[in-house]
Amino acid sequence: MDVNEINACDQDSFVKLFSNVFEHHPEAAEYVYDKRPFSDRSHLLKMFFHYMETLPLEVKKQVLINHPMLGSKKPMTNESKNEQTSAGLNQLTNSEEEVMDVYNKRYYEKFGFPYIICVKENSKDRILSDIKKRYENDMETEISTGINEVSKIAMYRILDIVK
Repeated sequence: MDVNEINACDQDSFVKLFSNVFEHHPEAAEYVYDKRPFSDRSHLLKMFFHYMETLPLEVKKQVLINHPMLGSKKPMTNESKNEQTSAGLNQLTNSEEEVMDVYNKRYYEKFGFPYIICVKENSKDRILSDIKKRYENDMETEISTGINEVSKIAMYRILDIVK
């Protein structure tokens, strides 16, 4: 779709289309809908990023919690499934699955939300290495890093929708 088609969407269509820009958080699409008309795709992106910037800390944490654990076999949104498949996370070896599982659990226990990284910008090996390093961070750093990664994910999701 182009930005003119996006501007012409009714609220229900717009929210449905952008409901998973931030995983399981359609409130972002509801907020951004009211910012129409968008002059271009960049303007649309800025409105989603602005939404994220204005959220209180507790809501940002909930946005992080909404994401699935990487390499998980549990059901997830089509967007997450496609992203994880593109990084090869659906084809982990047994030893890679073990490492991912151990660090996912440790990370979640420490921070209260899953480890999040924009898989479209990383390889499976990089992800497996990064989760170990980020586990050593403090809570403030990880919330900030997680939100930054969520914003990258959102950007790619929007770019997949709007041409």
